[in-house]
Amino acid sequence: GESDPLEVAEGEPVLNTVERYRSGGIEPAPPLREARGKHTATLLADGSLLVVGGFDRNGKAIASAELWDPARGQWQETAPLRQARHGHSAVLLDDGRVMVAGGVNANGQAIGSVEIRAPLTGAWSAGKPLLMPQFDHAAVRLKDGDVLVAGGTTLETRPVREVMLWEKASGEWKPAGRQVPSGAGNDPVTA
Repeated sequence: GESDPLEVAEGEPVLNTVERYRSGGIEPAPPLREARGKHTATLLADGSLLVVGGFDRNGKAIASAELWDPARGQWQETAPLRQARHGHSAVLLDDGRVMVAGGVNANGQAIGSVEIRAPLTGAWSAGKPLLMPQFDHAAVRLKDGDVLVAGGTTLETRPVREVMLWEKASGEWKPAGRQVPSGAGNDPVTA
């Protein structure tokens, strides 16, 4: 992640260090192969951890991905994303695939592209894009296998109020309502 400028006078802007909780405490773990910030970390069904994207020491979006192998206790490179991004979401789908959505690309633009990682090969393929480019949003898999995306912002610093639903059966994104701003009540005119 990002280093704390209040604690590090001459430190790196992003870190490759890893800490883990074990036996009631925090302990150091082997470092990532590449320093990164605003990346995602997704726990896979086999107990491995997939770390994807983020930005590098220069603040530039990266496409690289790493996989924590708990049996060997080390990080290994895995297939990179098709498009560099940070501030994206990542969700483990119920069939073992991982969906990465949105973020900010290497040119500093909000993106709506979606990539899906195959569990056996680790290869990434294009999915249907989000209904609008956005970053710093939340994504969650629902009980039925669909994925709900909410929140975030666009590069125009406009909060994203539109909620989207990815339907597992069709692989399509659909509008799923609008978030109501805090204090606006339930009046649809102000939402």
